Amino acid sequence: MTKTTALRTSIDKASSRSRLLSGPRKLQHGATSVHPLLRLQQCIGNRAAARLIQAKLQKRQPGRAHVRVTDRAADTAVLIQRESEYDKQLDNRTSQAQNTKKPNLEFHSALHFNRGFSGFNPTREPEEGESAIIWWSVWNTGWTTAPEHTNRLTIYDANLCSGCRKEEDEIFRSDISAPSIVSGEQQGKSEYENAVLVGMAFKAGHYEAVVDLDVHNQVDEMNEDNNRAFLVFSVRPGRASESAVEETVQRKVNAGHDDAPVQLARGDLIQRQPKPDGPSVRDVPILLEKLELDVGENLLDYGHHLYRAATLYPDDPDALKAALGRYALGANLLKDTYRFFGFKADTAGKLAVGTGIVTKGVTLLRTGELTLDFQVDIGRGVKFETNLNLGVNPKDLTHVRKAEVHFGLVRRF
Repeated sequence: MTKTTALRTSIDKASSRSRLLSGPRKLQHGATSVHPLLRLQQCIGNRAAARLIQAKLQKRQPGRAHVRVTDRAADTAVLIQRESEYDKQLDNRTSQAQNTKKPNLEFHSALHFNRGFSGFNPTREPEEGESAIIWWSVWNTGWTTAPEHTNRLTIYDANLCSGCRKEEDEIFRSDISAPSIVSGEQQGKSEYENAVLVGMAFKAGHYEAVVDLDVHNQVDEMNEDNNRAFLVFSVRPGRASESAVEETVQRKVNAGHDDAPVQLARGDLIQRQPKPDGPSVRDVPILLEKLELDVGENLLDYGHHLYRAATLYPDDPDALKAALGRYALGANLLKDTYRFFGFKADTAGKLAVGTGIVTKGVTLLRTGELTLDFQVDIGRGVKFETNLNLGVNPKDLTHVRKAEVHFGLVRRF
């Protein structure tokens, strides 16, 4: 028996077994008969068919017609095997891509002491005997909605060791319920704020506040490595009171801990520190972070003007610079700055508007140019925008050179 006959016989036997297993079937109208090699592949599998053909090819004699037929059959089997493996890889990639469509909780602000339970209104660190409000905000930077979850605020005594966060140093704990928030890719509320009133009266000393997001793992997040933020702060001593440093040392000694002894830098006499007027220099980074968020909000609201300037004047960087200065800096930056210096919310808003009017008036008298931009929320995420461009002669304000008023509806997408 020749090699070609042996190969054909093995294929015919496999085809016969395939027909016995599947039973006789009639061909539909327009259908073509299945190649015997494909029946072999369906019966014994891709890899087995490929190994069988490769074994036959190793003993072939070149230059014959049956060799070319066998080559084509081998190529067909290998192609079938590769297509099957490619389909499996494609399914795996699709499954992985679907798994990454998850929510992601992140801190949208730093932890700080706040004057109230809502809104960004930072204040100084508490003095001895005072309570305080610790405030932070969270947003969803993922792809899908984050369900309701629980956050936790823990305060540790850090007089002996800052950053150790030992269980025996825990002096305060509070669990806070957080609402469900959508992602930035969806319509709806994608951010919330938490505020906790620490009712205990702080003693003079050093402390560390730690906030953990989603402590009960209620949110299936993309990344859980950014779910913790902390704040290290100091409480100034009051009059005729024992400092928390001395109390902590005594507590450790009585408990028999092996912590290293602490050498107090001050004597038994504690002087009351003068109360500062307004925020301190340590609060400036918090203000800068808030101003950065305000600029980002303005760019989201008026970003279409920046796109227009970059598109119409691609070779003029001054046009983009002018648009950035006009739309990125708004009244919200002035309002938060005034609130930082201790003004109430309504007073800060009035001062921000007044400062804007004075600045616009000075620019009009000096250059003869007046620009006004404002948006009014009309519901469902849509805002009514008005833009005014006025050009007059600075020496004769009645001589109008240019007057443009634009109206439109804008919405974030």
